[in-house]
Amino acid sequence: MNDQRPLWRKALDLLIALGATFGLAAWGKKKGLNQPKPHIPTPPPSVTLPAPAPTAALPEPQHPEPELRPGPDWSTPKPVTLPQLTYWPMILAAGVVFLAWGVVTSYIISLLGALLLCIALIGWIGELRHEH
Repeated sequence: MNDQRPLWRKALDLLIALGATFGLAAWGKKKGLNQPKPHIPTPPPSVTLPAPAPTAALPEPQHPEPELRPGPDWSTPKPVTLPQLTYWPMILAAGVVFLAWGVVTSYIISLLGALLLCIALIGWIGELRHEH
């Protein structure tokens, strides 16, 4: 079979396959999928286990924290103003995803991602500049 893919694409496919293989192996080892379950013997019914020892209560703090009261030099806080809700960050993130996806698949998807990224960046910055 004659493979017409460029060398960088073959290397990327190999790295992805190796990463997936080692990732699954590490996940299986972490979950203990390859090890036998240990046998935990249960005591016979005639054996009674001792009752657990009572736990001691925590001691009360020696020095309670002082109560905070407003001083004479305090002022009332200014009201918090939140920025207006916008969809531009979500569109920008979609542009980054399409840009990265296009690197793996096709340059047309990368161009779409770059276009979305530019539009979202211009829209978001424009909205922030005109916010009062």
